[in-house]
Amino acid sequence: MNVLIVVNNLYSTGNGVSVAASRTVQYLREAGAVVRVLSCKNPAKDGPAPDYALPRVHNPISDFFKKTTGFYPAAINNAVIRDAVRWADVIYLAEPFTLQRRVIDIAEEEEKPVTAAYNLHPENITAYVKMQKNRLLNAWILRIWKKKVYNRCAAIVCPNEETKEFLEKKGFKPEITVIPSGCMPVDRITPEVPFEKKQSLFYIVSTGRLAVEKDQITLLRAMTHSKHHARIKLIFAGKGPCLKQLKDTAEKLRQSGAIMREPLFGFYTPEKLKGIYEIADLYVHCAFIEVEGLACMEAVQNGLVPVIAKGRKTAATKFAMSPYSTFPAHDAKELAKCIDYWIEHEDERKALAKRYKEEQVLCDCMGTARTMVEMFEKVIK
Repeated sequence: MNVLIVVNNLYSTGNGVSVAASRTVQYLREAGAVVRVLSCKNPAKDGPAPDYALPRVHNPISDFFKKTTGFYPAAINNAVIRDAVRWADVIYLAEPFTLQRRVIDIAEEEEKPVTAAYNLHPENITAYVKMQKNRLLNAWILRIWKKKVYNRCAAIVCPNEETKEFLEKKGFKPEITVIPSGCMPVDRITPEVPFEKKQSLFYIVSTGRLAVEKDQITLLRAMTHSKHHARIKLIFAGKGPCLKQLKDTAEKLRQSGAIMREPLFGFYTPEKLKGIYEIADLYVHCAFIEVEGLACMEAVQNGLVPVIAKGRKTAATKFAMSPYSTFPAHDAKELAKCIDYWIEHEDERKALAKRYKEEQVLCDCMGTARTMVEMFEKVIK
């Protein structure tokens, strides 16, 4: 089976769509599929290259999104796209953007089946221009995606039942299959602890892009309400456009005495991130817009008890196994109550952490690959 993965930029670090697409390529290859990638050229000259390379679009809008999100679109090259489509038995679109629309046009001409992933909401994009609450704009974007991409596909993949129900309610017509992204098995990564742990401190880690919709600022603000703020050490593992705002807020809270331990900000290798998971005491996930919550999935896979924001368009709450593992999105005071609970109930936290580490079925990447192969076989027939 020849599977073509179409993603604007497979090599964007810290971008959830790119990370999920990279893992899909790896899992499918391990499952026996022949996989090629249609994507932007890798900006790293000594890094891997896509099988079908496209140049990057340069204009003020794309440059803005490159700066704020780490995403940049691939330019259209019809000859390259047609070569890629003709090679494929089935096509898998990682995004619903302009490149993917053109791939569908050519796939229809070549009579090749197309499938697509629904892994972000319009609000994931509009949040960067502070319009995530504009329901008319977000509804318009969703209608465009539905008409121009998803309803032209043979099948759609989404990560959970909640998203499937949402898409069916919104009139998405193709068959929708629930396939979680899955995570890299923990035994594949050798941990490297990047710093020495002080036993007197309580380490809280938050991972993911430092972005508006990830809302890490709520975790900082929670320190003003925590009874145990003096012993809490915050670790923000990621990069993104909100880094300066978060550092400035952290410094103001340090000056006021709400934060006693200087937070750590860094973008870590998988090995160092796993090392952080092994010494951390708690994981906090504040995102208020997301389809899956891959960062949270990775944390619980490594045995960290999570505290997760709960909202209208949040997905990671499915990983909560305790009422003290969720709080209303944006509510720093309620988040602080959850943090204090887990600090004060160490035995319960450790028992739950053990349970998370044992229940690896939540993150079965090879199960994900097998289900995808079955879906591809079905649409090819």
